[in-house]
Amino acid sequence: MKLRRKEILCWYCYYKAYEDRVRDVKSKNGVDDKSARTLVYSEIKPFLSDITNINLRKITFRAKKIYILFDGIGINRIQIISCSASAILNLSDNQIQNIINDFLKKATNMNDIDCEDSVSNWNGYIMLKINKADVSEQVNPFKVSISANVLFAPQSNPTYD
Repeated sequence: MKLRRKEILCWYCYYKAYEDRVRDVKSKNGVDDKSARTLVYSEIKPFLSDITNINLRKITFRAKKIYILFDGIGINRIQIISCSASAILNLSDNQIQNIINDFLKKATNMNDIDCEDSVSNWNGYIMLKINKADVSEQVNPFKVSISANVLFAPQSNPTYD
């Protein structure tokens, strides 16, 4: 669990640093967004051996999903989730936005302890979304009934770990 959370935090921090650097390049060089991103990619590439521009852009796009989610619900929520980064990456942009919207609605109506309970339900929601493609995107992630087997089932991949 700690490794999963650390991985998610790394993805979050990478994208935050990337966006901060893009903003700096835009303001210092007076260039448009696309040019600034290209310049930042050219700064990153020497640190990553044998990576193509396409793969670097894919990595950054994936990190953006995690950043958007935890920027929306709070970076401190990384410490209480149990799903993997790949589970979050499998969510669509609409699903991520629905989670943020529902979490914020729930958070304004209850105390922090209840919000942490909601995150537990959200963990199960993500797993259900991945395992059942036919689940509607309009499902409220905080009202999904989750059995203990789904929530606490081993989510480890020995090859990946």
